[in-house]
Amino acid sequence: MANTIASRNATRGERGFTIMELLIVMGISLFGMAGLMSVYTSTAGANQGVSQSAEAIDICEQTMEGFRSMSVAQIETDYSAITGTGWGPVTHFDGFILGRNEVHFERQISAAEVPSFPGLVRIDVVVSWADDGEDPTNAATLASEFHSVTLQMVRTRLEAL
Repeated sequence: MANTIASRNATRGERGFTIMELLIVMGISLFGMAGLMSVYTSTAGANQGVSQSAEAIDICEQTMEGFRSMSVAQIETDYSAITGTGWGPVTHFDGFILGRNEVHFERQISAAEVPSFPGLVRIDVVVSWADDGEDPTNAATLASEFHSVTLQMVRTRLEAL
């Protein structure tokens, strides 16, 4: 009988964790999880930025393909005469394009003759957007991150398509 009481007392300290040990483990775990959450948040933000940039580049490329399929004479018929001072920025397709995740992209197109080569025309397409998804021309948006992508193309008046 004395033997069983001694063995109970010896194993009593090995039954489980104390409340203090559990609180320490939970605190360390929460600190580690907060670090992981920070990494997740920054990665998600970076992925969103890359996605918006890719979408803006896609809009620029589609617009350039449309202009590439037209002769300079057709472009001048649809818009206005391209001179040394140029035209633009002219809003194309009503200005704003609503992208994925409700991002507003503003597309501006301009064209001008290349000063030293009057037979050449430079066409610029600029697509702009803000990180918060708001109108990139809005004054309140200037407080947020503002981005733009530009593509340029040089055409000759002599080419025939």
